[in-house]
Amino acid sequence: MKTEQIEGEDFRVVPSSDLRQYLKPVLGVDYIDYFEQEICDLSQLNYESEVPVLKVSGDLIIEGDLYLCHMDNFIPKKMKWNIGYGKRYFDKSGNYVIPGDFVLNAYMNFADIVAVGGDLIVKGIVIDPCGDFGATLLVKGKITAEWLWCGGGVILADGAEIRESVFGEYNHGSLHLGHLKAKYLINHDHDTRIKESELLASFDTYNDLEAYNKKKDPAFLEAKKQAQAFFKKVGEKYMFNTLFKD
Repeated sequence: MKTEQIEGEDFRVVPSSDLRQYLKPVLGVDYIDYFEQEICDLSQLNYESEVPVLKVSGDLIIEGDLYLCHMDNFIPKKMKWNIGYGKRYFDKSGNYVIPGDFVLNAYMNFADIVAVGGDLIVKGIVIDPCGDFGATLLVKGKITAEWLWCGGGVILADGAEIRESVFGEYNHGSLHLGHLKAKYLINHDHDTRIKESELLASFDTYNDLEAYNKKKDPAFLEAKKQAQAFFKKVGEKYMFNTLFKD
């Protein structure tokens, strides 16, 4: 197993003014142009003058869960800590692998950036447990994971294949996908922009949660069941956990 650190495949502190130039070789000009036109100028993504960036030119494989926000009260006690500087290696196929869970840093005035030139393959869940802020996830290819929960961070990818469902919570963050394949999409006041989708159903619960509950629509009841299973899995009390209580 190859464990040494390799240039370009670890966090680097990059001046905010240099982000466009630094990320261009991995993400490409068209990708960055879309980001700056639809979301914000990269130089204004963080309030700080410098930002930690993990740049991966190929595929990134995370063998556990991916947390886009590091807050002690949101992190299960049993998880293996790996906050940006744990053991990593390239597998025989050249994929960049992070063993166990991967927790990114995000606070009120700055957040880590992860830029992936290939696909992001997460064996567990992708979760941003804070609605106010979160790390920035830039994936030129596709995201695959068991669940995807979007909070205060920004996620931009060509597509996503989620084995279960996608949740979008609160209006500080955004999710941009060219294509989404999942069971359900539940949006609660989140900036969610998806060009094409393969879903069993989607729901906007910010304005219509009470109406959905009264109608007892079978698809919504199943999506609610999915949400409850998710919160049981992560074992924490989040906004959606309150929304979907019986």
